[in-house]
Amino acid sequence: DKCTPLGDSTASIVVDGDGNGNRAVKCLNGDTCTLENNPTSSPTKSPVTLQPTSIEPTCLRIITGGSRYDDGYLNVFVNTGDGNGYVEITQGDVKYALNSVVAEQCFLALVDLQVVNSSTNAWAGSIETSVDDGISYAPMVCIDKCTPLG
Repeated sequence: DKCTPLGDSTASIVVDGDGNGNRAVKCLNGDTCTLENNPTSSPTKSPVTLQPTSIEPTCLRIITGGSRYDDGYLNVFVNTGDGNGYVEITQGDVKYALNSVVAEQCFLALVDLQVVNSSTNAWAGSIETSVDDGISYAPMVCIDKCTPLG
């Protein structure tokens, strides 16, 4: 694993095809980095009941930062646990502008996701999830190939 230590928050992350991106969490050199929901920022579960309950989807929100040089390229692949593996939800040949929404969608389940940028034009911003239908969002954590890891 290239993230040291694992589990750092993706409230501020850079994804870059070379090694010069600079944020709290870095996914550099064209690596494919894996992120998952932060178990410490998830709401507590309700007590188990015998009555049927609805399953809340996990909503993903990825926003490009507003600082100089945050705009750039980003590929995002989600794993929803449906047996199809990682499915691309963004286009890597699109340059995302400052403060732009890269992705904002909900999934019945979101096991984890992967980010990668093969361009030397880094992308920086936030990658967060919500389990309360988008009322509040929490950063994910990087579990593989980031600096630092989770």
